[in-house]
Amino acid sequence: MLHRVGFFYVVVVWMVSLSSCTFSGGVTTFNTKKYNGGIGYFSSTERNGQWEFDGPPLQVGEVTSRPLYRQMQKEAAYSILSSSQDYGLSDPYPERSRRIIAIREMGTVKADDRTRYYYEVEFEFAEGN
Repeated sequence: MLHRVGFFYVVVVWMVSLSSCTFSGGVTTFNTKKYNGGIGYFSSTERNGQWEFDGPPLQVGEVTSRPLYRQMQKEAAYSILSSSQDYGLSDPYPERSRRIIAIREMGTVKADDRTRYYYEVEFEFAEGN
């Protein structure tokens, strides 16, 4: 009797494994859309309520050829009397028109009567460029 029950379980496990092999499988989808944009950084400086040479911050939906930078680093300077923090922008993207699709303020630096704002933007290349 014990031998028949063991044989029955072996047959059931074998049949389940066959059916699972028959029905197992997966679907893979490929997205062939080419990414048309990136992430960049820029800054704007305000002095006494007026935007300086770099102009006001960009807005979502705006098309601009303003320089955007690939990298932004937080920098700090320490001395015995004080410390300061700033951001460094480096490695600009080549000049090209871009549409801003998202923007986020990364930080501000105040010095005397000036305030410098640093932003991260997500952009896509504007059509026709």
